[in-house]
Amino acid sequence: MVYVSTQKPSTPIEQSMTLEELKQGLLEIAIDQTEKISRSELIKIITTVGDKLTLTEANQVLSLIPTVNGIIEISSLVSHLQSNSE
Repeated sequence: MVYVSTQKPSTPIEQSMTLEELKQGLLEIAIDQTEKISRSELIKIITTVGDKLTLTEANQVLSLIPTVNGIIEISSLVSHLQSNSE
């Protein structure tokens, strides 16, 4: 028999990923194996997975990323994140 604790750990578990890991993950769900992802798909991901953002927060964040016809270039997104993290 296995017992699973329902209590939160006393210290938060850090889950961070590198920008390269983020890029690789996005490339796996990119449109037709291109370096592009739809803005709507990215919003769906960041509002439902991990540390979820609200729809308003997601729109605010993505308003800073260049979009052409609802499509975001993954390399542009990663470059923008990298320049803001330095």
